Amino acid sequence: MDAFCSPHASVDPKQQPKFIRKAEYLLALIQTQTNDALGIPGINYASAKSADSDISSFDLQKGTYNESGGTRTGTYFANPGGVFAQYYARSLNDIKLIGENEVSKRDKLYVASNGDGYLNGKTLANAFAASVGVDNISLFLQCVDAGVVSRDQLSSLKEGFRMKSFTGAEKERDLLIQLLLQEDFRASDEVTYYRKNTLLLFLEYIKNQPGEDHNVDFPKYVYQQYLKAPSEDPVYAGWYAYYLDDNYQYQASILLKNILGILNADPYKDLWVDLGALVHEMTVGITDILSSHGYSGTVEQVCSLLKEKELQWQQVSGAYPAMAEALLNLFYQTTVNESYFESIRDIQARYFAMSGMDDFSRFIQLCKEQAKWPLEDFISAFLEKQIIRKHFRVAMRKYHQTGIASYKFLLEDGYIRFLDGVEATHMDSRIDTVADFLRELELYNKDGLLPLGEECLELEGRL
Repeated sequence: MDAFCSPHASVDPKQQPKFIRKAEYLLALIQTQTNDALGIPGINYASAKSADSDISSFDLQKGTYNESGGTRTGTYFANPGGVFAQYYARSLNDIKLIGENEVSKRDKLYVASNGDGYLNGKTLANAFAASVGVDNISLFLQCVDAGVVSRDQLSSLKEGFRMKSFTGAEKERDLLIQLLLQEDFRASDEVTYYRKNTLLLFLEYIKNQPGEDHNVDFPKYVYQQYLKAPSEDPVYAGWYAYYLDDNYQYQASILLKNILGILNADPYKDLWVDLGALVHEMTVGITDILSSHGYSGTVEQVCSLLKEKELQWQQVSGAYPAMAEALLNLFYQTTVNESYFESIRDIQARYFAMSGMDDFSRFIQLCKEQAKWPLEDFISAFLEKQIIRKHFRVAMRKYHQTGIASYKFLLEDGYIRFLDGVEATHMDSRIDTVADFLRELELYNKDGLLPLGEECLELEGRL
C-alpha cells in the first residue's frame, strides 16, 4: 500500500488491484527459488511457470490477467483483488494496519495507517523495508513497474523476500509480536484483548503440553480447562463453546456421511428411496447396536447411564456402529455440559450471534424437551429433521443465494436419491494459521516454548 501510494500526490484507485496482483505474483515467483514455499498464495501457478526451462523471464501481466483481461482462469489467483482482497484486507483494516481513502462513491484506495497510540501500518511497513533492504525494495518495485522479471532478478531477490523467516529482521518480528498483544480495536467502544489473550492461552498450552499436535488439540485443551474451573473470561468461554459446537458438527457429519453411504450401496444405489422407510431401517440398525452395549429405554435413561460411567466404545467397522457412536457422543456431551446450558447459550448470544454456532445448545434443548421419548423415536426424528432435512434446506438456501450446488442428495415428495458423498470434518478455527505464525515469529517450536514465548508470558504475568 505504501509503495503504491507514496510516489504520486494522486493515484488512480483502479490501478491499485493491478499493482497488488503483480506484486503478489512476483512474490510467489521469488518463493519458487527457496526450499520453503509451501502455503504461499499462488505458488502452484508460479512453480509451474518456473519449472518451464524455456522461460528466461516472466511476464507479470500474463500471470495476473488472462487474454480476455479476466482473472478466474489461467492466472496465479482468481479473485480480481488478489490474495490481499480475498483474505487480508478486512483483517488488516480491523487491526488498524490499513485504512481506506474514499476517492469516489465507487472507488476506495487502501493506504497504510499512520495513527498515534497503537502500532500502525506505516511503522510496520518501514520496519519491513529496513529488513528487506533498499536495493531489494528498489529492484522489486522496478520489476512490478516493468511488468517483467528475469530468473537472475528472482535469484537476487530471494534472500531479502523470504516469507517464512525473520533472520536479520528482528525489529520487524518484535513489532509483529507487539501488534499481536495490543488491543483488538473492535467496532464497539469497549476495549478488549481477545486476540492477545487467545495467543497467551495458546502459549500456555504449548508450555503445558509439549510435543502435542498443537493445531488440533488446542480447542480441546481449553474445553478441558473450562470444565475444571468454569470462567466468565470471554476467551475461555468462547473456546469452550467453540469446541462443543465443533464436536457437534463433526458427529453430525459422521451421521450424514454414513447416511449417504447407505444410499449409495445396494439395495438403494441409483434409486429413489422412500425417506420414511430409510429412516426406520437406519434407526433399527442404530438402536440394535446401542442396545447391545447396554443403552436403551428413554433419552433420559440413556443420559443417566452415561452419567454413571465414562464413555467407552469399542471401534467396530460399518455404518451403523459409526452412527451409534456419533449419537452416543452427543448424548454424553449433553450429560457433561447440561449444567452449563444457560452459560453456553449466553456465550453464543454474546460472541457468536452471527455465526450460527448454536447447534449443540439446540441438541441439549431437544434432549430436555424429549427426555421421556423412547430412544428410537428420538433418533428417528433427529436423523430426518436435524441431519437429512436440515442439510437439504441449508444447501438449497446456499444454491439460491450463490448458485453453488452443495446438496448431496435430491429430496422430493418424501423420496430421497443419492448424488454425492461427504467426508466427516471438523470446522476450521484457523488456529493452524495462528500456530504457524507464532512458530515463524520464533515463539515456540515442536519441542515447546522458545525464549521469546517465555518472555511474552512473563511480561503478562502468566508464568
